[in-house]
Amino acid sequence: MWEVILYLNVASVTAFMLFCAAVPWAGAALETRTQEAIPKLARALLVLCLAVILVATLMPTQPLNSGGPRYVSWMPGEGLWSNDLSFMGGMERDMVLRLQLANALMFIPLGILLVFAGRRPRLGRVIAICLVLSVSIEAAQYVMNAGRTVDVDDVLFNTLGGIIGGVLAFVPRLVLAGRSAEQAGVPG
Repeated sequence: MWEVILYLNVASVTAFMLFCAAVPWAGAALETRTQEAIPKLARALLVLCLAVILVATLMPTQPLNSGGPRYVSWMPGEGLWSNDLSFMGGMERDMVLRLQLANALMFIPLGILLVFAGRRPRLGRVIAICLVLSVSIEAAQYVMNAGRTVDVDDVLFNTLGGIIGGVLAFVPRLVLAGRSAEQAGVPG
């Protein structure tokens, strides 16, 4: 995961966000023409996305049960804004910010794919799935005790990424559904 975080910069994040914003428009446009192809493709990509997330978050960085005393960071924003961490320099805060940005970015495609894979997608369902998955990942990291930090910020930023992805997927579907209803002469 650290290798990915080191490559996060304005250009890479902007390119990723533009890609994530464009894909739902293409998917929604195709979905109006091919009713069943997009959900099937989204389900296949969803499995791949989940595999990538699980490998990125659960791959041990050291042997199981060798992480020393278990610690859970329950204070939201502790690594970014806490006065108790004033000893941290700019470089450390930058790495914490990049880590949380990576957590959010990792779940954006998940949110998009959950919308397109669902039979009757709901943003609340997307949020719940992202939240449950993130909490499950943190619980597994705690149990494994293999060099991973258990942090409430990870849950918050993962879920935020899922929300962003869900919204990015719902907007074009709503816009294009409204246009096709107008073209068909159905009052909106």
